[in-house]
Amino acid sequence: MQSKIVFLGTAGGFEVVGKQLRASGGIVIQTEGLQFLIDPGPGCLAKAQEYGINIRQTNAIFLSHIHYGHSNDLNVSIQAMTLNGLDKRGFLLASKEVLKDVPKDSKDKLQQVVEVSPGKRVRINNVEIIPIIAQHNVPCLSFKIISKDFTLVYVSDTRYIRELEKEVRNVDVLLCNCKLPAGIKDGNNLNTSDVIRLANKTRPLLVIITHFGSEMLKKDPLFEARDIQREIKIHTIAAKDGMIINPTSYAAKVRQRTLLGFAKKEG
Repeated sequence: MQSKIVFLGTAGGFEVVGKQLRASGGIVIQTEGLQFLIDPGPGCLAKAQEYGINIRQTNAIFLSHIHYGHSNDLNVSIQAMTLNGLDKRGFLLASKEVLKDVPKDSKDKLQQVVEVSPGKRVRINNVEIIPIIAQHNVPCLSFKIISKDFTLVYVSDTRYIRELEKEVRNVDVLLCNCKLPAGIKDGNNLNTSDVIRLANKTRPLLVIITHFGSEMLKKDPLFEARDIQREIKIHTIAAKDGMIINPTSYAAKVRQRTLLGFAKKEG
């Protein structure tokens, strides 16, 4: 399985999700023979089929927070990956606050439900996942993924916090939920200026923005990505629905990524 990032949707905010101005199915990351599904929002299964992703092959689901745009298709995704529990397999990684809202029936279909918090490392085969602090209007986490091929940080819904800078430093790929364009703030989500600030502080090799709100769509994410790239001098991509990116093309393979942590084999 070649490493790739697949966008099952790029919608952010209730208006864009509700009107389906962009799809909202979440993000798939494949690496080292594993498939991770991040924030399966509305339409996840339909978009997975459309974009050639077999949800049955998912090894773990990461849920950043409980807002419907990120969690709506969690239960049906678990059904799909486990044959409705007949093949008890896979992991769900989420915070204590999020897990209390996940039905027991869905949890029971999985091999393991992992309650995570910032800094609590989880290892699935040879890939390490580190939850990262986020500050949103509900409990929320971001995630760092460390594989032998690349290191990626998914910055979920959050206002700008300085703690992010330490976690993002020296990663290959910075994948940011950037709901708002420059000049607009709401206190709960990143805007273009925040992404510029974070990237300048941490110097990733690739920046990707996604999760676009209505104001961002009015400005055009492509133009905002160009502004980011102009400021930081780092290749910046505005994600599109169905886009596939090979993260190893941007990885600094000389970096030491392997960290010791909790190890758990699937099977």
